[in-house]
This record gives sequence, C-alpha cells and structure tokens, in this order.
Amino acid sequence: MLRICGMTWETYCREEAVECEKLARDVQGDDRKIWAQAARQWRSQLAKRKPANGDESRA
Repeated sequence: MLRICGMTWETYCREEAVECEKLARDVQGDDRKIWAQAARQWRSQLAKRKPANGDESRA
C-alpha cells in the first residue's frame, strides 16, 4: 500500500483537498481561483483511485 508521510494515498489526497479549500476561502482574487482549482484536482485524484481492498484506514 502506498503511504505518503505515514498516510494512505486516499487520506493524503483528502487532507490536501481540505487544505486547498481552506486557502481558497482565506485568499482573494486570482489566488482564490488557483486554490479552488487545486482542491478540485485533489478531489478528482481521490475519486479516480478507489481503495482496491476497501482500506480507508487512517495512519
């Protein structure tokens, strides 16, 4: 199983998406669009890669 910083890939994608969403709320103008797009990309990665064995455990 792939782990990044002690987290599963799914958890890592979810955490990154949440962080990008927080930044999108906190900034203004073009930066908001950039962070919102980044959050959508992380969510997209998460949706594409479903756990093969149903493992959603948190590290």
